[in-house]
Amino acid sequence: MFRKPYKVKSNTQVKGSERKKIRSEIGNNFPQLTDDDLLNLLPNKESITTMKVVTHSGESVMIYCAEKIPVVFVVEKVMYPTVFMLWKFPSLIYSFTTHPVVFSKIVGGADLMLPGVVLEEPFTIKSFGNLKKGDLVSINLTDNMAPVAVGTAALSSFDMYMSAKRGKGVHIVHYNGDLLCSNIKLGPPNLGPPKLVSLEDLNCENKLIVDESSDYLEKGDLFVDSNTISQSDMPKIDELYVEGNILEKVAEIIDHAEECDEPIPVNERVVAAADCGVEKELVDTEKIVDCDCTQGVDSSDAEIIRNDLEISSEPIIATPFETEGTGLSSQELMDKLMEYCFLKALKTTARKLSLPLLTSNFFKLHMIPACPKSDTLDVKRSSYKKLSKFLKEMEGKKVIEVRELTKGVESIVSVNYDNPLLKQFVEDSDDEEGSFEHPVSKAPEVNEMFVINATTLPLFRVFGYKKGESLMATSIRQHLTDYVTKKSLQSSDDKRFVKLDHLLSSCLRLKENDQITWKELMTTCIEQMGNSYSIGQSGSVSKGKLKPIEITVATRTGNKKVTLIGNLEAYGIDCTEFAKKCQHGVAASATITQVPGSKSSQVMVQGNQVIFLEKLLTGEYQIHKRYIRGLENAPKMKKSKRPISK
Repeated sequence: MFRKPYKVKSNTQVKGSERKKIRSEIGNNFPQLTDDDLLNLLPNKESITTMKVVTHSGESVMIYCAEKIPVVFVVEKVMYPTVFMLWKFPSLIYSFTTHPVVFSKIVGGADLMLPGVVLEEPFTIKSFGNLKKGDLVSINLTDNMAPVAVGTAALSSFDMYMSAKRGKGVHIVHYNGDLLCSNIKLGPPNLGPPKLVSLEDLNCENKLIVDESSDYLEKGDLFVDSNTISQSDMPKIDELYVEGNILEKVAEIIDHAEECDEPIPVNERVVAAADCGVEKELVDTEKIVDCDCTQGVDSSDAEIIRNDLEISSEPIIATPFETEGTGLSSQELMDKLMEYCFLKALKTTARKLSLPLLTSNFFKLHMIPACPKSDTLDVKRSSYKKLSKFLKEMEGKKVIEVRELTKGVESIVSVNYDNPLLKQFVEDSDDEEGSFEHPVSKAPEVNEMFVINATTLPLFRVFGYKKGESLMATSIRQHLTDYVTKKSLQSSDDKRFVKLDHLLSSCLRLKENDQITWKELMTTCIEQMGNSYSIGQSGSVSKGKLKPIEITVATRTGNKKVTLIGNLEAYGIDCTEFAKKCQHGVAASATITQVPGSKSSQVMVQGNQVIFLEKLLTGEYQIHKRYIRGLENAPKMKKSKRPISK
């Protein structure tokens, strides 16, 4: 944003009253900062200025400076911290770690790619934190945790994990050394390396897998001691990021090594920066199980090699896909397991699928649960390597249709249930325990009741009730009908009207001998009684009027929407289970918070999720809409512009 020259529109000094407003605004956007932190950031005795600029791309930016040092800047109502602010508070926003040579590419105008991110091992779904697309992030280096760049997440943490560390990770907005920092002679403080970087990461640039000095690759020479290779033989790290086919090269060599016993010529060196942020998973470990990788290596080193490659002697696939006697490789068995889970998911949990559905959500919510308990579904161990390739094959077989509704994000838009593959599919009988079915939530039995009070006691005492007892509306109607019939109070001229005697008139607080309709008799009697309710089959009655489930949409820091769901516990809904279903259903974070001034809890889901909540509550939990308030807060669908007919 500030890499190219920008035009200054105004530069004014802030008054004392406006200084407090700026502090408050920063505090609202970054609630981690205390009052002392804000005072330290914008001291009372220092001059505070606001500078309005227009960038080279035409964006209007408001910059807040303290003693001519930029602290924060606002673009389209989103506040970003500068690197100078993050040097004081390095943990203010989530940080990614990369190498110094990668930062030189960022200075040149590039965004941060996922292969350039240094991650703590082992690589899990939590390796990229808990980010949503567009969240603020900072970038630090392996030798210093002081942030050197600020940007926004190009993908959510889950999408980063599902992309197998491929593609763009961070859109760079501002970095140390751009024109925003041009007139400031300050350098980043030395805060030490980040916690996830060890001393070995700082002392080694790369570790070689194949030595280019040898003409042939023997099976026993797969691993070479990196200490025997000079530093000049090692490629530069930035060359590794550009060379995207390094995995394919290693895989081809290993494939060829399995097919023949002859030594294989190596025409070019294949290297991997195993501990320096480049892909650590260079070789598919399945393909070297039969290869004697530890010849000429000490027993202790051989054990380390086996642990690093995570080679297991146990078969990857168990029942219903036994490895013994099938004549199939583990990769082919994984392909069959993927197809089995895919078809089973479409026949069971995804039978009534609401389309379109993100392919990543389909895999996580339907294919993985459809996998037998004794097996592990792993796309990387299949011949497809990526979920998109597998789904493309299924699309080629005309089972599903996949489209890219938004750039870079694929969704399943239709399923052909008449396809022979689905019609002929029969779930394995040995997979009964592993079969997955969503638990069917029974509808809570909600009974609105009415309490006999002093006013209506004379009427219901006739039927043997006491003060304080609760009756349902059907019982009240039946007792009123019995009383009117017994006393012959129904009008002979018009059967719709009832004549009030002394007892009814006193209970309903109406004049004696007046005539009212049956409906008025019922509603007036209920109005005179108190309210109570019971939920479930326990039979316990709670006094007071039954409160509906409240769904509200609120705005949080950075103009972000959140959906709050309250009063779930009154309907017997477990908030923890409900939050999990929301999290999986909309692929957004869901948390449980305490309602201020109340003992009840509420669930908070990121984004406006009213449409999904309506389907969840009325569908799975079978709660009637009259017990749900706030459905009108659903986002309005944008009307598609129709072409004007000529």
